[in-house]
Amino acid sequence: MTQAKQVEWFEQWKILEDDELFLFNDWIFPYTLDDFSGKKVLECGCGGGQHTSFIAPFAKNVTSVILFFFLNCVQCLKKSIYRLR
Repeated sequence: MTQAKQVEWFEQWKILEDDELFLFNDWIFPYTLDDFSGKKVLECGCGGGQHTSFIAPFAKNVTSVILFFFLNCVQCLKKSIYRLR
């Protein structure tokens, strides 16, 4: 048995749900996913890879890099070098 509030919550959530593909297409406008066809793409700051998953079926090759980990490693190295001095 479904509670009335549960149905109401579900209907509200559907209204607020993000459509990531729609948002990505809006972000790259006036270009389209077809513009990636046959191209080599470097995505810097790929996060969870949502944009990569949209581009990959179209592009010849996609390389995705998350910069946070790289920057974090650089900071750790700097701290280690400082401690050695």
